[in-house]
Amino acid sequence: GLILDNSDNLFVMGGTTYDGTNQYTDLGDLYIYQLLDPFYKKCSATGAGLKTAIAGVPAYFLIECRDNFGDLAENPARFRVEIKGTQAGQADLSPAPYSLSTGRYRCDYTPTETGSFVIKIYVGRGGSSFQDAIAGKDLETSNDEHELDPDNLLAESDRQYSLTVNPGETNIDVSSATGTSLSLATSGAIGSFVITAKDAFGNRRPGGDVVNSLMRLTGVTQDPETGSVKDEKDGRYSVTYRITRAGDYQMQLTFSGIIGAGTPLAMSVKSDVADITKTYIFGPLKEINQGDPTALFVQTRDQFGNNIHLTQAEAGRTEGKEDITFFLCDLPIGSTANAPCRGGAIDEGVSSEVEYGIGPDGGTTFNGQPYYGLYRITFFPFSFGAKQPMVMHNSTEVLCYFHADKNTTYQQADPGADLADACVSEQATTARRI
Repeated sequence: GLILDNSDNLFVMGGTTYDGTNQYTDLGDLYIYQLLDPFYKKCSATGAGLKTAIAGVPAYFLIECRDNFGDLAENPARFRVEIKGTQAGQADLSPAPYSLSTGRYRCDYTPTETGSFVIKIYVGRGGSSFQDAIAGKDLETSNDEHELDPDNLLAESDRQYSLTVNPGETNIDVSSATGTSLSLATSGAIGSFVITAKDAFGNRRPGGDVVNSLMRLTGVTQDPETGSVKDEKDGRYSVTYRITRAGDYQMQLTFSGIIGAGTPLAMSVKSDVADITKTYIFGPLKEINQGDPTALFVQTRDQFGNNIHLTQAEAGRTEGKEDITFFLCDLPIGSTANAPCRGGAIDEGVSSEVEYGIGPDGGTTFNGQPYYGLYRITFFPFSFGAKQPMVMHNSTEVLCYFHADKNTTYQQADPGADLADACVSEQATTARRI
């Protein structure tokens, strides 16, 4: 008997044998045959999806099968499609072709990873062991036209297709930026970081995006600082910038004007190291009462005029990190530069205390911000006479002094950066604010 099951297995059972002496014997043997499909020699594939695709974008290719007479095969073919990556870690795809019409099929797939892949199309009945790679040769596989070469088959080594999957459009939410300088920088120093443009599936883009880096100073109306962006042509963008004004900024990275790559981010630009030539003094300088506590204030700044960005906690000690020394000098003072009282007489009958981060109001903040770089010198004079306060910063005499009446506010007492810079530029030996 003969039986064909749903898996195209042909079962042959029984039978009779003849021994040549007019003797017939019934057989009880069972033979199983897997039916093969001759379609592979007459099936061919075409379509752009055999060669290129874009991550996240549906792609397809077409298959056509003909019978031995060259007509479109009426019997439905069974296919197995493998799309395998050529690099370790790439995920395989196994799309299933479906029938369009007699002898014609379409296979849809949507890749999500970029790189090189190999497409193999098998046809035949039964499992993978009984299927063959299609061998029909299409004359032009880049279009959707079936152009079977009736006289030639593909060589066995050519019965596969090389596929390149390119990244999709840049996705601003998946794109990223890395580097310490995204959130922290120092005045005057070059900051740098790297932006990596990616598509929705995390594949790196090839470059060519319109990328900008903007840094806006918080609470100040002015044009934003901009970074210099270099396209590395591999999806990475190297960004460098230099900001001289210390403060709190908002970092924004844009792709064609749209903010992305994990921004906006808070960015802090710290001051540079203290520049002694930029230091100035303010407080009551014209009249000091015997026995009354008097407070002078020392504003330390960097070379760009930024108040030294150091909190009390960061200073680590009450008197701060800078060496601030106070002297009350008897007049006339001497003439030796950078010497206590310039080599003149020092009033020894005075006590003083240096504290960091304390303002004229006795508090530690002004308008919600610490008194950056500000030192308070409290001294108690006990002797009469003509006196002149003198402050040394890291053993160097501070040259710019500004008078302010007692009990004035910080805004009233501090002459501000413009007057201080004018004093510094003139290299005045003394200055007074009237």
